[in-house]
Amino acid sequence: MKFAIILPTYNRAWLLPQAIESVISQTYRDWSLCIVNDGSTDDTDIVVAPYLSDSRIHYIRSDENKGHLHARNIALDLIGINGADWFTEMDDDDRLLSGCLKIAHAEIRRYPGYGLFVFATMNPDGTPITRMKITGPRNFLWNRMLCRRVTGDAHEFGAIRSLEGQRLYAPTRMTMHRVFWGEFSLKAGSVFCNQPTKIKEYLPDGISRTVRSRNRLQKTNARLTVARSRVCIWRNVISRHRSACLAYCVYIKLLFHVAKQRLILWILPRGR
Repeated sequence: MKFAIILPTYNRAWLLPQAIESVISQTYRDWSLCIVNDGSTDDTDIVVAPYLSDSRIHYIRSDENKGHLHARNIALDLIGINGADWFTEMDDDDRLLSGCLKIAHAEIRRYPGYGLFVFATMNPDGTPITRMKITGPRNFLWNRMLCRRVTGDAHEFGAIRSLEGQRLYAPTRMTMHRVFWGEFSLKAGSVFCNQPTKIKEYLPDGISRTVRSRNRLQKTNARLTVARSRVCIWRNVISRHRSACLAYCVYIKLLFHVAKQRLILWILPRGR
């Protein structure tokens, strides 16, 4: 089982060594790292060059800065060529724990047939970022996006067999990243594992901080984007499982009818 790790970067040469070293130090050795330079103007090329002697590390340079989504999509187009079975991603200010891939490998073998595994993340000081109220095979849309039984940034692993050409497609990475995995879960089935596999560091110029500091109009637009995406996802769910949804609606209607009849029978004697 081979893992492909996607690492996009932009003008973060000073952070890249710790991110790359965290991948090299993995106790599970069958992996490939795809570094995508999204048009950096700093010393990223010089910093990455010594690591390219490792045949598992691949480096792609874009001449123009088009954003993290574009960089991730470039990597998604290429990871299947390297013969990987599973893929995951990390930002240039993230670090994988040394047992990250080993933990993922064990959970994937424990739950064969599932194509999406969601793990926890933590801060550099060891405090948890991801809050999971559930574990094991669960519905991603219900528990992650609607009921929010899993909150905070998580670390996802996806099966390449379930990718089927799916790509990130919106201007706001913070919102569409979760929507990407929501759509992915419809094809793959999801498993939640409350074990930390990645350290996330929120720097002042990072994506998370930038999104949080936007003005109210931009936040509203982001929420509308998520809402529209959730509607699209549920339309897909209903269209794929139309008969089950209709049966469920009939069942709910029947329950209301029975409750109404019982309420009438309970009120009538009192009225007399």
